[in-house]
Amino acid sequence: MQIANPIYDAVFEYLLQDDRAARLLISRTARMEVESVAPLPRDRGAADAPALFGADFMARVRNADETMRQVLFEIRKANTPTDVEIVRASLARPVPGHRIIEHPSGVSEAAPVVAVYFVSRGDLGYGDVTVLDVLPRVTERSTGAELDSGHPFVTDVCRRSCVVQIQRLKGRRRDDLERMLSVFDQGLVLEEHDRRLLSIDEEDYPQDCKLLLQRLREAATDGRVLRSSMADRNRLPRSS
Repeated sequence: MQIANPIYDAVFEYLLQDDRAARLLISRTARMEVESVAPLPRDRGAADAPALFGADFMARVRNADETMRQVLFEIRKANTPTDVEIVRASLARPVPGHRIIEHPSGVSEAAPVVAVYFVSRGDLGYGDVTVLDVLPRVTERSTGAELDSGHPFVTDVCRRSCVVQIQRLKGRRRDDLERMLSVFDQGLVLEEHDRRLLSIDEEDYPQDCKLLLQRLREAATDGRVLRSSMADRNRLPRSS
């Protein structure tokens, strides 16, 4: 099967425009039980920089105790780790209104944020690791003892993050997460001179990930998406 290469922003955006595909990608990557997602307006600023693709979703997430909460997921795809200054600039922006949760009691609060970063190229310094979980820990200074989650002032200021090293996915299929993320495997490029298409074996993917393949197969036949990918083609590093 031929699918469009989601390393290109136009293809990645097309993939995330399907709510089911976005929910699956977010829930599996962030290891959270996401019940539903709703795309949010795109904030003007760092996420619009040429080197950083951005998409935001407000999601309903099921907790371990079966209660529900709203979580804001920020999806970012950077070309290289040197885009860190752009990411920092996006973190410093004021909180817009659509990121505020209004409770029935009349109390409002900023939604907790989980960031998911896809880094296309470069070495982050963690060796042959495909996915990094960055989980802030709250500890007592004097003893080093870890404390349970408390007030959002502490737990939500330091955001939880997940980082996917796309170049480390080449040939890696150790679990369902890596099998799903292998849609980003640049070793599957169909033609080296035009990397916009991948050649994959549908049987290599978990059954519930077939909707990702279907969406990317549609993108591979969408002339508008492929033409939009040409701008990426001219700026992405050619090494994999």
